[in-house]
Amino acid sequence: MNWDAVGAIALLAGAAGVSGLLVYVALQIRRNTAQLELSTRALQESAYQELRSGLHQVTIPVAQTDELAGVFQTGLSDFDSLSETQQFRFHWVMGGIFNALDDAHYQHEIGLLASARWEACRRQLGWYCALPGVKQWWRAYPTETLGFSEEFVGIVEAELR
Repeated sequence: MNWDAVGAIALLAGAAGVSGLLVYVALQIRRNTAQLELSTRALQESAYQELRSGLHQVTIPVAQTDELAGVFQTGLSDFDSLSETQQFRFHWVMGGIFNALDDAHYQHEIGLLASARWEACRRQLGWYCALPGVKQWWRAYPTETLGFSEEFVGIVEAELR
């Protein structure tokens, strides 16, 4: 028996085993990466759906009664013309909307909300900020009492200009 030949065969078998193991590990990494990407997209979509649901919870009551719809419609165009009680109602609706948009900004910053989704939210924010009543509402309350992040306040201020 030639021990050199046995050693060479053992090295060859070991190399084949290591090569096979590396191929297996590469396939597992690829599969796990794909699964992680799917999970991430599902989490992003879930976060967006939760955000949209929060916005709907704030705005649906406005559509359910003529009184609230009227307060909201008037508030969008002329917040200052609302009575104190109507301003209070409008404030809570707008606060809810802007809180949801602040949350969207935060989710985008941490990578949970896709850029396209954040841009859609930002366009909605821009639409609100262009309305005279929303400008009056924003100026009527000190921003530190509204509970928005500093970054979001900066975005709103830029949109108001």
